[in-house]
Amino acid sequence: CGSPPFFFLKMGITIHYGGRLRSEADYLKVTGLGRAFAQRNNVVVLELDVNQKELIRVKGGEVQKYVSSVRGIRFCIHPHCEPVTLQFDSDNCLQEWCKTQYAGVATHLEVLAFLREIEPCFDDFQVIDEGGFWETGNLQLLEDNFARMTAIIGKMRDLLSEEGLLDEPE
Repeated sequence: CGSPPFFFLKMGITIHYGGRLRSEADYLKVTGLGRAFAQRNNVVVLELDVNQKELIRVKGGEVQKYVSSVRGIRFCIHPHCEPVTLQFDSDNCLQEWCKTQYAGVATHLEVLAFLREIEPCFDDFQVIDEGGFWETGNLQLLEDNFARMTAIIGKMRDLLSEEGLLDEPE
């Protein structure tokens, strides 16, 4: 996975997703669906299996750091999209995000379609789609939100450049 074109800005439309798996069988189903999705997109799957990892998660409305074993997979479906990560802690909980801003609307929709596919495997699956499509199904709203954010990022880039604060790679 590559960095977005405006590597210095961490802004852009992102999909946040998470929940708790219903069962071990659902873990196998979700990771199997993820591998199939990656294969359809001709991308490599990275296996995640770590005995001890420091995680930052929101629990009970508060950001918490804790150590847990993790397992799952990660794959990147577009060079300018953050990876789709299915990293489960020891309680079979998932809390992740995927910034799609720099990959475009089509990639954003692909990620959302995959999340719809795995949704039934969770007790309490939640998605926060900064593009607004997950909640509304409104493609025009999604396209407008992408255009608006692209314009904002462009204006910020121009302002930083004018102020001599932009350090672009050569």
